[in-house]
Amino acid sequence: MRVGVLFSGGKDSTLALIKASRMHEIKCLISIVSENQESYMFHVPNISLTKYQAEAMGIPIIQKFSRGEKEKELVDLKNAVE
Repeated sequence: MRVGVLFSGGKDSTLALIKASRMHEIKCLISIVSENQESYMFHVPNISLTKYQAEAMGIPIIQKFSRGEKEKELVDLKNAVE
């Protein structure tokens, strides 16, 4: 199965990427860049580095931007994966 992996660049999403790659073909990474430093759903520190991590791994990345509004973050995520 070809999958996209939600990727923040941190250790947890990196481990999820490694585990997913054992059973699936990684089509792309998906990173949400939030304007809100206190984002309810998305990892904010160093999120801008995910494009370089994806490049180093040779995996395409989809980066979408979010205002980080608590009630709208799920909509932002849905828009990123569609």
